[in-house]
Amino acid sequence: HPDRAAVVKRIFATIAAGYGCRHMAARLNEEEIPTADGKKWNSNQIRRIATNPAYFHDHIAPRKANHK
Repeated sequence: HPDRAAVVKRIFATIAAGYGCRHMAARLNEEEIPTADGKKWNSNQIRRIATNPAYFHDHIAPRKANHK
């Protein structure tokens, strides 16, 4: 199974492409990719990842290095 970072990147890419949280959860479940705790995905879990500021900054708005 893909590692967690790869799944998170895929979630953001799929949402950015215009698909919803329910669609993403269904795809991950169809591919038998479990959540971090080994369960099936649901739209609320996808939404929590997509709106988590820590993930958002890492995947959507990367921090720019300070160049002085």
